[in-house]
Amino acid sequence: MALDPRTGEVLALVSKPNYDPNEFSTGISQERWNELSQGGNYPLFNRAIQAAYPPGSTLKPFVALTGLINGDIDAGTRFSNTCTGEYRFGSRVFRCWKREGHGSLALRDAVSQSCDVYFYQLGLRAGLAELSDFMRAIGINGKTGIDLPQERRGLFPDAAWYDRRFGPGRWSRGLVLNLAIGQGECSLTPVQLAQLTALVANGGALVRPHLVKSIGARAAADSAGRDLRLPPRALRLVREAMEAAVEDPHGTGGAARVDSVRVAGKTGTAQNPHGEDHALFLCFAPVEAPRIVVAVLVENAGHGGSEAAPLAQRVLQAYFHPRRPRAPPCSRTLTWPARASGPTWIAACSRSRSSSR
Repeated sequence: MALDPRTGEVLALVSKPNYDPNEFSTGISQERWNELSQGGNYPLFNRAIQAAYPPGSTLKPFVALTGLINGDIDAGTRFSNTCTGEYRFGSRVFRCWKREGHGSLALRDAVSQSCDVYFYQLGLRAGLAELSDFMRAIGINGKTGIDLPQERRGLFPDAAWYDRRFGPGRWSRGLVLNLAIGQGECSLTPVQLAQLTALVANGGALVRPHLVKSIGARAAADSAGRDLRLPPRALRLVREAMEAAVEDPHGTGGAARVDSVRVAGKTGTAQNPHGEDHALFLCFAPVEAPRIVVAVLVENAGHGGSEAAPLAQRVLQAYFHPRRPRAPPCSRTLTWPARASGPTWIAACSRSRSSSR
């Protein structure tokens, strides 16, 4: 997904595997329909708006926003348990993705280096109620309202949800550790990830993604979005941390760098109970005046920094530094010489020499 964070205009929407809708214009065979609908890859299923995935570490900027807004942390907060590669909670050990650990980190480096141990502790300090209230306020449990049918809702569970699932009080507060790193029962659609990234980029407005720009003289969507009135300082700190994730040497999103453009982003590697990890990456650019948001999710691909971030970089590169269009190919003209028994193909270049520079 790619959006304009100022208006919510959809710049790109891709779901793979795909199909050619022209196949349906004249009717398709039963065999082809079975191939499309039951073939296992489900190309008719629009993953951009209908599939919900664990967001993994791409949720960390929003967990950080929760902590900043509620006073659980500030820019310089360092937790007493430094990252040694693991965090012990009761009888369980929660690992960090970096086995040797990150050491002692404040917010900026915790986001840019995606330290799990930092966010385990932030999740515990904030608590489930605080996190679920904020996630509901930014729309995770709803729909974006994109002008396409069959959009799916996301989920960030609260205490009532766990009570319904496990029984009143029959669940551990340790569940919040997984939620704080975008795992557990949390799930979002790619269009929601793009919308939330736009929220950080544009200064706190929840814009509605839309493909239709206007119907006649009437605009098809509210370009201003819904202002959530988030504290500017908290948003600035998160934006700076996301920029460090791409631009700093130790950031996990360096593969998304683009020449002469400041990019802010966040990698994610989400554990998948059905196979290999999903790779995710969110970004916006340019940092000083964002015009594009990109959200990439690649199923069963591995690490977000190595698989999803390079794809986002290609989108940004095409947006900010498009290649010059290639010269049109030479046209081929069919002529019939008077003494020939068959046609002769003569290539005539359609572009003029004066316009080739």
